[in-house]
Amino acid sequence: MQILDMSAFQRFDYEPNSITCLPEMTIHHDFVLFNQTVFRQLGFPKSIFLGFDPEGRRVIIQGLKKPGKGTIDFPETRKRQDFGIYTHERVQFLRALMPEWKDESRFKVVGAYFEAENAMVFALREARPHHSGSGYRSTARRRTALEKE
Repeated sequence: MQILDMSAFQRFDYEPNSITCLPEMTIHHDFVLFNQTVFRQLGFPKSIFLGFDPEGRRVIIQGLKKPGKGTIDFPETRKRQDFGIYTHERVQFLRALMPEWKDESRFKVVGAYFEAENAMVFALREARPHHSGSGYRSTARRRTALEKE
């Protein structure tokens, strides 16, 4: 006996391994994250060059095939394909480039890919406030807000 009539449904084409989201950098108060799409676009590099352009207010992440002077190298056993900056001084340097940003705010910026250099550039001037989140604290806040309505 069939309970659900499947004939009304059409196939929804979706490939979870394809690029399904934008290459983004999220700037929090005390850390910065580059999502997996950035690394997918860069070809999951063995090492990266991470740079800042203070005058242009830009961040660059360049995928490299082999380590070099001033690069950040990833071990072969690395399981995660995203990357974060957790050094307080570096994060505060980056946030200082944008004095109009409030300390408690989070921002998200989409990267522009430059194929010839295999690099992703993030223009901080194009960053937008990022309000969504996950985890207990944000879920608890949403639940509290819903209860007040």
